[in-house]
Amino acid sequence: MASSEKWDKHTLSGLLKKYNATPEMLMQRLTNILPKHFGLKNLFFLRFVGTDNFSSYHLTKELHLSRAHNPHSNSLNESYCRRWLSIRMIKQLRSSSKINSMHSLNVDAQISQYYGTEDEYLCITMAFPNISNAQESISVTIGFYIDDTSKKRIKFIKDPSIRSRIVNTTCERCAWTECEDRVAPPYIIEKQKKNEDIQNVLNQL
Repeated sequence: MASSEKWDKHTLSGLLKKYNATPEMLMQRLTNILPKHFGLKNLFFLRFVGTDNFSSYHLTKELHLSRAHNPHSNSLNESYCRRWLSIRMIKQLRSSSKINSMHSLNVDAQISQYYGTEDEYLCITMAFPNISNAQESISVTIGFYIDDTSKKRIKFIKDPSIRSRIVNTTCERCAWTECEDRVAPPYIIEKQKKNEDIQNVLNQL
């Protein structure tokens, strides 16, 4: 898959059948294989769970092999950015008629451009219903930090068919005013700006 210059989601789903593995088993196994055999050490693994009402998404598992990439867990009950592929695919799965089948599987890739920085990630996600709870769906994601190594090792990383989207960590901490997917106001950013303004006034006294 990494040697092809074209992204093909069917290659990944085909591995599930070949190895008789669940999506989560396969993606976690790849986090072990890719650093050792392909030198792709700058990656992360995420597992999100979402519910029918589209308002609740929980990051239930995360692994960062080299540093704390984004998104990452937060303990403040903030709203994860809906533009990450991990969340968008859960929403797509829950909205589609395919949800009538507990064996549904969606696979996709996205270039995530982290707002306000030069950081970019290639994210590959598999979303599927939770067989233990019909009201939930799960997504598992492997994200690769886009650097010289990933560009060299992953040939399809430049495939123009892979959509690129601006992302952030949570809505509450995002200053991007043009986001059409926002579900909460940026009150933390606004509070920080207010505190900075007060401090600037005090410094001038």
